[in-house]
Amino acid sequence: QQVWNIVRQADHPSLGVLLDSFHTLSLKGDPSAIAEIPGDKIFFVQMADAPILAMDVLEWSRHFRCFPGQGEFDLPGFLAPIIKSGYTGPLSLEIFNDGFRAAPPRANAADGLRSLLYLEEKTRQRLAEEVPSMGNADILFATPPASEYNGIEFLEFAVDDNLGAKLSHWLERLGFVKAGQHRSKNVSLLRQGDINLILNSEPYSFAHSFFEAHGPSLCATAVRVKNSASA
Repeated sequence: QQVWNIVRQADHPSLGVLLDSFHTLSLKGDPSAIAEIPGDKIFFVQMADAPILAMDVLEWSRHFRCFPGQGEFDLPGFLAPIIKSGYTGPLSLEIFNDGFRAAPPRANAADGLRSLLYLEEKTRQRLAEEVPSMGNADILFATPPASEYNGIEFLEFAVDDNLGAKLSHWLERLGFVKAGQHRSKNVSLLRQGDINLILNSEPYSFAHSFFEAHGPSLCATAVRVKNSASA
């Protein structure tokens, strides 16, 4: 509110407000008054979630910020009044924590995009409850209808070489036929009609880690859908 009062009194076209969810919510501020700021005077919006911690705010900010939906802040409650104001600009992720600094940038980028879509969807739902007739909520992401489900494509089992050979032998006695072998990995395909079973004994893989934790077990299920992108 203090920042907006300064911007309003200055009344200069090149002066606007930058909003940051962490700075507001970590100090238990009420974001509802943001709706009273004209949207064209909000120049930029930074989003960050965080777990609720009782510690120094600076340390909290530098080491425990996370993507929307991964913490405990009410980020839809922060973004909703911003959209009500008429703001249509970008949403920035300002995330500081040690894990993100060490993680691969491509994985971080994909995770960040998912978190923004999640936040937009939750905010859109919040606005639909509060202001059903609000028009500019359409700029927010809405989940498309679920893609048509057409059955199971394959079941994948985590095994080691010894158990994989035994399971393959048992399945062949039940009428399954070995239909394929991965060209470079210890992964084989057995088929009976429309039933596809994959035996994965590849070392240093997800299946190997799953086997180490659970023994021989189902580690993945693939489903057939009409549109994989929307699914």
